[in-house]
Amino acid sequence: MPRSNSGPIGGYRATLDQAEMQATIGFLNKGFNLFQFVLISVCFDFSFLTLSVV
Repeated sequence: MPRSNSGPIGGYRATLDQAEMQATIGFLNKGFNLFQFVLISVCFDFSFLTLSVV
């Protein structure tokens, strides 16, 4: 049975899907930004250590 987006239930369901999608995308973006930050700080620390050793 295909889900139709007509009627109050279908419309509500579509809105819920959209909100869920946006929340997931936001969460992934936050996670990616955090990962980038950690990666950059680790690389920076590593290069700083290398410079101080040499």
